[in-house]
Amino acid sequence: MWEVRGTARVAKNLKKLQRNIREVVNKGFAVLGQSPFKGKTLKGYSGLRSLAITAPGGEYRIVYTLKPEDKVVLVILVGPREGFYEQLKLLLE
Repeated sequence: MWEVRGTARVAKNLKKLQRNIREVVNKGFAVLGQSPFKGKTLKGYSGLRSLAITAPGGEYRIVYTLKPEDKVVLVILVGPREGFYEQLKLLLE
């Protein structure tokens, strides 16, 4: 089993989500802990993967990178699909 960790930005974004959506996102984290390669690789973003999850009100994304030497899934960004990849691009600039 892999350890799932999030950045400070992820913690901040999670606090903004409604409780029922946060619960679905946490289930997504559990999936990543069991199957870290489940998400798709992101084209144009070396080393990043994205897991799509369905929550009440729409689609959400979890973007993460893997640290295989430590068996760590490092979550970089969590949020609704709408405008998500623009937000990711700004974050990584």
